[in-house]
Amino acid sequence: MVARKNLFTSLTAAVLVGLVQNAEADCKCFPGDSCWPSDAAWAALNTTTSGNLIRNVPIAAPCYPGAHQDDAACTDIKANWANPLFHAKLPTGYDFPHTWACDLHGRNSSSCSLGESPVYSINATTPEVISAGLKFAKEHNLRVTIKNTGHDFHGRSAGAGSLEIWNRYLRPSTQSPVVFHDVYAPTVSCAAVQKGSSSYWGGSSVQLGGAVTFDNVYPQAHQKGVVVVGGTCHSVGMTGGYLQGGGHGAAMHQYGLGADQVLEYHVVLANGSMVLASPCSNPDLFQALRGGGPGTYGVVTSATVRTYPDTPMVGVVLFISPQPGVDDLETFLDAVTVWYQ
Repeated sequence: MVARKNLFTSLTAAVLVGLVQNAEADCKCFPGDSCWPSDAAWAALNTTTSGNLIRNVPIAAPCYPGAHQDDAACTDIKANWANPLFHAKLPTGYDFPHTWACDLHGRNSSSCSLGESPVYSINATTPEVISAGLKFAKEHNLRVTIKNTGHDFHGRSAGAGSLEIWNRYLRPSTQSPVVFHDVYAPTVSCAAVQKGSSSYWGGSSVQLGGAVTFDNVYPQAHQKGVVVVGGTCHSVGMTGGYLQGGGHGAAMHQYGLGADQVLEYHVVLANGSMVLASPCSNPDLFQALRGGGPGTYGVVTSATVRTYPDTPMVGVVLFISPQPGVDDLETFLDAVTVWYQ
């Protein structure tokens, strides 16, 4: 009996050791680990990325005692704290801040840390800068996060101990970030996009480079006399989580989801390679990027989407709410049911 217990204990210990070793092998390198890149390595990355590496500090750090305390800066931060455009301009600014570990509330009484925010960010101004950052992350086994405009409800734009690819200022070097085409011409042609095929599109299109937002695109689309399927929050970037996560909007009932409009992507993969994703080039990647989730398969640097002839639209905002002091859930749900019918 004792021998059996000893054997069981030995086997259990061996299994646990194996599990721990496998977990360590799968885990990403974290600040404080021996594998964390040295200051010299980070400095080299800064050189490789043309000086675009950012060592992050919490946005509200100037409002807390310490090395970053600055009353004038704190006053400005407080005045803009509820403005999504203010946060969009910062690598650790998010519109749904449930992951923040350094809020404005509790000055002088609570700690201020990065929390779930990335330790370093790369101001990804070109695809080449993105490629260099991803190669560095692969070499050093670092967690990577991608932030376009930071509207992710689930906080996937953030990540503790990560290296962030920040696309806010990503723009094509040779052309405007918004380029309209009267007739779409695929970058690579094949039978899958020929007339008569399911992927054929003979209409107009627009190429969206970098992290262009709806408020960049809509006025230009109106001037061109076309409709671009998009969302109602004008500060959202089109090529990030919107297109890669599905893409709801007022025009989707007429034309389909935002992801349905994509004709091709330009993408930087996790190994740093820059590829085209379309029905003719890397078709599996193309399908995955059309709704498979943001930041999952690579960093999208541009997307070409369908456009449609300008169409008059009418929007209505309807509020259905109980009267004050009335707690009649059944009547409320009946009213909602009638509306949806």
